Amino acid sequence: MLLSRDEELEHVVKKFDVNGKGKISWMKLGLIMGSLEHSATEDELRKMVKEVDSDVDGFIDLNEFIELNTNGVDSVKVLEDLRNAFLIFDVNGNGSIRRRSCRRC
Repeated sequence: MLLSRDEELEHVVKKFDVNGKGKISWMKLGLIMGSLEHSATEDELRKMVKEVDSDVDGFIDLNEFIELNTNGVDSVKVLEDLRNAFLIFDVNGNGSIRRRSCRRC
């Protein structure tokens, strides 16, 4: 079964949201980007979050993550990159990411 772009992005958010709050911090965003070999400074990551943080809570929720990853970019390429990033952290190949996997980065 093929997932839509938004469903794929929701899957990524859930996998990187290890505490289950439905949000990703700038640090988690940095982990995702780093796993895709896209480095960003803390200031750049905070700016990315601020640009899409419509509820001004300092985190990226699902809708904000979708906006960040689909605004003016090739969504097929984004999804491919996100899948690849997830596979790096899914060390057991069981479809989930453990906290320990995120800490080692």
